[in-house]
Parts: sequence; C-alpha cells; structure tokens
Amino acid sequence: MRKEGYCAYGAGVVQALLERLQAGDCEALFRLQVCLSLFRACYPPTRLAYWKRRIRRCLRALNALNDHQQLLQWVSEQEYSPEQRAGIQRVQLRLSQRIANLLQRADEAWQSLLQSHTLNEMRGLSRRWTETHASEPPCPDYIHHTWKQFVREHQPALASETMALDTRWGRLHTLIVGAEILGSLLENPVPCEWLSEFQKVGQERFVQTAQHILQSLWESEQEQVRQFYGHTRPLQRLRLGWELLQSKVS
Repeated sequence: MRKEGYCAYGAGVVQALLERLQAGDCEALFRLQVCLSLFRACYPPTRLAYWKRRIRRCLRALNALNDHQQLLQWVSEQEYSPEQRAGIQRVQLRLSQRIANLLQRADEAWQSLLQSHTLNEMRGLSRRWTETHASEPPCPDYIHHTWKQFVREHQPALASETMALDTRWGRLHTLIVGAEILGSLLENPVPCEWLSEFQKVGQERFVQTAQHILQSLWESEQEQVRQFYGHTRPLQRLRLGWELLQSKVS
C-alpha cells in the first residue's frame, strides 16, 4: 500500500479548507482538525501534535461562545408571564455580557493561532504533497485501511454509556465529518444511525450545557447581590424567571 496518492488528496482538502477559513468559523476549523486525524500519516508527528493543540485551544473558545449564543437564542424564544419578565431579562443581560467577553476570548484565541504559524506550516507542507504527487491516485487499500482505523477509534461513542456527553458529541461529530471528507473516495454515504445519534446526543448536550450555564449565572448573581447588600433578598423578584428557564431546559 502506498500513501502518497492518499496524502496528496488529503493535502488538497487541507489547502481548500485553509483558503476558506475565516475567524469565528468553528465548523471549518473543526473540519481542519478532523483532517489532521484522517491524514496524520502525511505530516511530521511532532508538528501534527503542536498543530492539534493550537487548534483545540481555538475550538474550545469558539464552542463556549456558540453554547452561550445558542442559549441566548433559546431564551429569547420562550414564553413567560409578566411576573417572570424581570428574571428572564436579567438572564438575557448576563448572557449578553458573557458573550461579549467570550467574543474577545475567541478573537484572542484566533490571533494566537495565526501568530503560532500553525496554518502557514500546514499550508506549506500540504503544498509539497500536492505538487509532488497530485497525479497519483489514492490507493484503495490504503484508504480502507486508514478509514477502518479511524472508525475503530471513534465508533465507541455511538453506544457508550460511560463516556462524557461532551466527548461523545465530539467523537460523533468527528465520525460524520470524516465520512464527509472521504465521501468521494469511500463511495459510501454517512450512515443514518450516526446522524440520528449525533442529533440525539447534541440535544442532550445542549440541555446539560444550558443547565450548567444557567446555574453558573444564578450563583454569580447571588454572589454579586450578597456582596452589595449583605443578603440575597432582592433576588426574589428574579427567581421566578430563572426557575422557569431551568424547568423548561430540563
């Protein structure tokens, strides 16, 4: 089995992603991370590990931002009574403030990724593969061997009862994106069970993340009020709105 044709194909995918990649594009950056797993045999191991660390750092910031933006959108779609209005509006205010901070963190993470020269290194090494082996077709045996290894690594997330929800969601996302990237070579569609399980786990993850964020915001609100007044009685008018959201997201 020869990897040259496969690596040239992968390098072309990486180059195309890098050309379209923009600040804040979480999905494109995630696809780039998946490429580093699918085509890891094509790049120096030490540089690959470094690139993955830099990309993960940026993805963490973007995922946190997306989680809060998704929750703010969900909150804005809920119906509530006049008595619950004050609490709902305070949640929206605190979410908006956090989002502003997370936007800054995401921008800092993106600038750090650029300054690390990670993307330029990936672009340069990928160009070598495409310039040297672009005319060589990918070896079918090598494709299927690599794909089997990739699936074996991530497929346990489909049925795991002990794996952390966030990890399951990430691994299922990786499986689906990997199948999309190699789709033209594998000549197989993404299995329906992968998609349905990913959607199910994604919804469970939203609920878990939303509960955590709402609880965190409430505890922070309590601490601020306690420091200012010495007690938390002023929060009574906000409690109904907060409790409504926590009950709806459960």
